[in-house]
Amino acid sequence: MPARTRVSVKEKPRVEPPLPKDPIEEVAEELHGHVKAVLRRLQSSERTLYRAADAYQKKTIDGLESIGRRHEKEKQTLSKEWKQDSDRFIRDARAARAALNSQRKLRENDTHQMQEAAATRQHLYQKAITSLHALQGQLTQD
Repeated sequence: MPARTRVSVKEKPRVEPPLPKDPIEEVAEELHGHVKAVLRRLQSSERTLYRAADAYQKKTIDGLESIGRRHEKEKQTLSKEWKQDSDRFIRDARAARAALNSQRKLRENDTHQMQEAAATRQHLYQKAITSLHALQGQLTQD
């Protein structure tokens, strides 16, 4: 006789028909469902708010860092321009001082030459007057 194989048959659990719900239980379940829905919405809103706050904080920090970098760059640019302007001013002031000193020396030299020329003319004028007086004296004696 052939060997028998054993086949296991699962028994289906018995499903008992649900009992009719009590109206209070129905209201409680419905209310519980509403509370869960409100909580889900609140949690979703909370996550959205936290994401918005995080984004705002990140953008604020990035903005402040950008302002700081721009400020530092402008400060360096202004410092460089100030240095160039001050160097140019010093160079121009020295050139102006040298030109003034040169003009002063030329003026002093010209003044000295004019004084010498005036003194020479005064001396020649005195000689001419003396010579003319001597000539007049000779002409009037004869």
